[in-house]
Amino acid sequence: MVLDALRLPDFRFLLIGDLVSGLGSSLLVVALPYRVFQLTGSPTATGLALAAEALPALLAGPVAGVFVDRWDRRRVLIAANLARGVVLAGFLLADRPDRVGWVYATLFAESVGTMFFRPAARALRPAVLGTGPALAGGNALLGVTGGVVQLAGPPVGVLVLIGFGLPGLVFADMASYLVAAGAVALTGRRPATTRADRTVAAVLVELRDGLRVITGRPVLRWLLPLCVAYFTANGVFTALLIPYMTTRFGDHPHAIGWQLSALGAGFLVGAPLGGRLVRDRPARWPLSGGLAGVGVCYAVLANAPAIPVAIVATGLAGLPGSVLLVTVETAIQRGSPPEPLGRVGAAFYAADAAADVAGALLGAGFAGSARLPTVLTAGAAVILVSAAVAPLAVRDPTDRHIDRWHCSVRGILAGEAGKPGSESPGQRADVDRRWKSPEGPGI
Repeated sequence: MVLDALRLPDFRFLLIGDLVSGLGSSLLVVALPYRVFQLTGSPTATGLALAAEALPALLAGPVAGVFVDRWDRRRVLIAANLARGVVLAGFLLADRPDRVGWVYATLFAESVGTMFFRPAARALRPAVLGTGPALAGGNALLGVTGGVVQLAGPPVGVLVLIGFGLPGLVFADMASYLVAAGAVALTGRRPATTRADRTVAAVLVELRDGLRVITGRPVLRWLLPLCVAYFTANGVFTALLIPYMTTRFGDHPHAIGWQLSALGAGFLVGAPLGGRLVRDRPARWPLSGGLAGVGVCYAVLANAPAIPVAIVATGLAGLPGSVLLVTVETAIQRGSPPEPLGRVGAAFYAADAAADVAGALLGAGFAGSARLPTVLTAGAAVILVSAAVAPLAVRDPTDRHIDRWHCSVRGILAGEAGKPGSESPGQRADVDRRWKSPEGPGI
């Protein structure tokens, strides 16, 4: 079950830390762009915030994964949370137009911490949960917390902004990072891989070895381009949502607020379903279904005849979107050996960031165009094509024996103990389905 992961104290601490830090960061989702626009009056200046956040991952994301695999991942999480909490103070220095650069510098510095945090978190979870059903359940629970954050964070942030101003939001976010660091510190220690060779050549060799894991494993080799295609199309929708809704239906900001809330609600519903679907069956089926669902919902949104239809389509997109993200996360963790998982995760992180930026820039090029529905429909078509390709491309020879019973409605609904792939939290299935604990060889 999805809740199996909660039996493990270490995962509970990780979940609490993720929820608290996510809520803290979401408080600034609305307030920070508003502050930049208030200081500059320029939409372009506001858009530069996205570039400042994405730049570290684009420049050095995979290299960060090398060091995540060298260091104690638990300590990396603690240090990244503490560092991100401290650098947020830079936002307080942006108190007039000529100091807006502090916003970009702070976003860049915070993103450097995130560049280490995300691969370390992705790599630590299998060591805590194993790579069986508990891992899928844990990722689903993280998806639920993401939905809660998306649903509650921005409106709460607006209230805090009205009551306490930007400093109140900044201090709240700083405190959330400190709490998250404390939660991770309460988890148990695990052995780290240490390497004495710190030369540039050694780093490049390890980086190459990590990339070879991706190219050498069928699931990862095809999952990466599918993720790039999806996040590029999704970036187009993100960039064009407000221009599209405004030009098609008029200036109704409350409608966009309802859309974002509906999306968060969809993520809340979809995350547990994603955990159940990917729990002990090949990733290609929930991956394809998630892509197809998002593609259909985006196509309806792109051609919505009225605001209620657009809101419903956006909310429904959150459900398969959450299934998709849980599936991708679990597939990456299961598809990589434990030792290079930081490098593999960092490579995916960098690719996703590049796709987001490419999609946003592509969308921005059509922001003033009358052909917005056509552009958005094309983005939906890209996602639907990816859905058709996924079952054929994302295949792993070790999945064949799972397919014999899981690829049916009964298999999807059953999830009974004793079936292939069922295991207790904290265990993982080896290729030949012998059970291993997370502390055993190979972790």
